[in-house]
Amino acid sequence: MKKIFFLIIVCVTFIYGCQNKVETISAYVEDNSVKPIAKNAKAMIEKDDTKVFENRVDRIFKDLPVDKSNNITIQESQFMTQIDNIKKNIEDYKNKTITVEGMLGYYEEWDGSFKSYLVYRNGPNDYNNDIFAGFFLSEINDDMMIDDWIRVIGNPYIVENYDSEQVLRKYLFLKVEKLQVLDNSERGLELVNN
Repeated sequence: MKKIFFLIIVCVTFIYGCQNKVETISAYVEDNSVKPIAKNAKAMIEKDDTKVFENRVDRIFKDLPVDKSNNITIQESQFMTQIDNIKKNIEDYKNKTITVEGMLGYYEEWDGSFKSYLVYRNGPNDYNNDIFAGFFLSEINDDMMIDDWIRVIGNPYIVENYDSEQVLRKYLFLKVEKLQVLDNSERGLELVNN
């Protein structure tokens, strides 16, 4: 008799605990606290690049010293940091030749005040597609397609433009000297951490 009573108490406790957990999860979902999984999360796992994906919140931007070389290759390991450093110190980089690889994309401001093609890679945030780093391009080849993996060589410069609300925006461009589409086997990380 004691065993049956004990078993009933355990079952009631378990059912009550499950009910509370379901209510907590429902409240969590209703509170809009659940973040959607990135579209490319599965692709990241399949490509075995999970190290970048998992450590995205650990990213720390630091100013780099100005590179003394006249030919600079943007490294995958510090992609966002190097580009940010060039934009912040554009006067020191204007006469340098930059080589960068990434996806060909098309960007348009929300109000249509600015449109341009760019070479870029996505950066980490909650949704993995709202932050990107790269260079807008002064020109592209007619045979190129969006998402082609490209290598661009050129000189950086800033274009300033006012949007429809008269907010001054600065865009980092490359004056293209050489531009080529690379084979998919040469494709690097689309989502970079730093």
